[in-house]
Amino acid sequence: MKHAGESRRLFMTKNLILMLVILVVGVLAVWSWFTVHMDVTASGLSVQVRYPNEISLAPVVSYYNADGSFNHEGPGAFDGTLNFPINPEDKYIFTKDCTGDGETLIVPDFSVLKDKDKAVKEGRIVNVNGTWEEAMSNLDIKKIKENNPETELEARYMEFPFYLRSSTKSFSIASMCCVKSDTEKTSNGSLADAITDTSNAKKSSYGNFNSDALVGAIRVAFLTQAVTDVTQSFNNGAVTSSTATLQTSANSQPVGRELTMLWVPRPDIHLDISNTGRTDDWGISTGVLPTTVLPHEAENRCYTHDFYLPSSNSGVTQESYAAKGTVGNGPVVKNKGTGVALKGEDDLGSAFLVTDKDRVTTRNYPVLGKEFDVSSSLSYRDYVNAISLTRDSTIPESDTNKDNYYVYRITMRVWIEGTDSEARRAMDGGGFSIHMEIK
Repeated sequence: MKHAGESRRLFMTKNLILMLVILVVGVLAVWSWFTVHMDVTASGLSVQVRYPNEISLAPVVSYYNADGSFNHEGPGAFDGTLNFPINPEDKYIFTKDCTGDGETLIVPDFSVLKDKDKAVKEGRIVNVNGTWEEAMSNLDIKKIKENNPETELEARYMEFPFYLRSSTKSFSIASMCCVKSDTEKTSNGSLADAITDTSNAKKSSYGNFNSDALVGAIRVAFLTQAVTDVTQSFNNGAVTSSTATLQTSANSQPVGRELTMLWVPRPDIHLDISNTGRTDDWGISTGVLPTTVLPHEAENRCYTHDFYLPSSNSGVTQESYAAKGTVGNGPVVKNKGTGVALKGEDDLGSAFLVTDKDRVTTRNYPVLGKEFDVSSSLSYRDYVNAISLTRDSTIPESDTNKDNYYVYRITMRVWIEGTDSEARRAMDGGGFSIHMEIK
C-alpha cells in the first residue's frame, strides 16, 4: 500500500473542505426566494368588461416585414372579454420570483446566511450594496428564444398587453376582481378548508397546508398609456390591418406609460414559520385581517407591499440580448447596477391597492370589494382625445357603425413578490388564476 505524501494529503483535505463549503452554501442559498427552478402555474387569466357598449378590449396584433422583423402593432377586434392564454391548453409557469413596484421589477443580490436555522426562518437576505439586474418577462424570453433557442434565461414575471377603448376618459377595475388558488376553484368548502386541504398532491412538505397558499405572494400591476390614433380595416368581422399611435407628449410635456395600479390581491393568507427550527411543521393563517396577530411576526405585513428598487441611477449599465425581431421591436435591453433600497406602499402613491379588508371573510374567496380608477393617476389624461372607431366589427364599416372612443394600451403584469412571506420553497407546486373586470 502506498501512502500519500504530506503535501498531497493536505491538498486532498483542502479540496474536501472546499467541496463541503460549496455544498453548505448551495443548500443555504435555496431556502427561500424562488431563485431556483420551481413549478408554480397560472392556469388562467381573464379580463372582461362590465358594460360592453361603453368599454371593450382588443388583443395586440403585430405586423412584420418580409424579412421577419417587426414593423408595427395595433389593436385587433374589440370585444367584451380577453382570455390569456388564448389556447386553453397553455399555462404560464413561474419558476422564479422578483421584486419591485410593477413598473420596475428587479432581481437583487443576496447575502448567504451561514446559520441554517436563520436561513430557514428569514429566507435569503438581500444585499443592499450588491448588484441588481432588471427582471425578464415572458415576452422578453420569447423574443430571445426565437434567436437563441438554447438560452438558459428564464422569465421572472408575466406580461399581458392589450388595448382598451372607452366612451369616457375614465375606467375602473370592478369590485369582483379576484385571484383564486386552483384548490379554491375546485373546492366546495370554505377558504380555510381549501388552502389547508392536504388530501392531495398539493400538500407542502413544510407542513400541513396546501402549496396553493402561494397566492398570498402574488402581485398584479396595470401600466397605462393613451393612444392618439387608431386605423383599422375589417373583412367579415376579422381585422385585416391595424395601426396604433401611442401618446408621447401632452401640453408640451413628454409622457408615456404610467403605473396606475399595484394590487395585493390576497392579504388574507400568511405563512407561519415555526419557531421550533424544524422545516416540516409550518402552518398557514387564513382569513387574516389587518388587526390579526400573526405567529412570530411583530406586526401584520399582509396588507402592505414591501419591495426593493435600485437606490441610485448612477453606475447603471445596459445589457443587450439578441432577438430575432419577430416579436416586438429590436433586441431585449435590460439595466444592471449596484445598490438597492427597501421601499414600501408610501412610495407607490395613489397606485397602491389592497383587497378590501371587509371582504376577506365574507366569501369562500376574497374579491377586491371596491372599484378602483386605473386611469386617475395619468397626469396627461385631460389631453387625451377621442378617436372615431367602428363600433361592431361584425357589421360592415360605415359612418353609422362608428362612435368616438378614448383608447389606451394596457400592460398587465403578474409576479411572485420575493419579499412576501409566501414566496417560499414551501409553496412549490402552487397554482392560481386571475379574474379581472373593468367598467
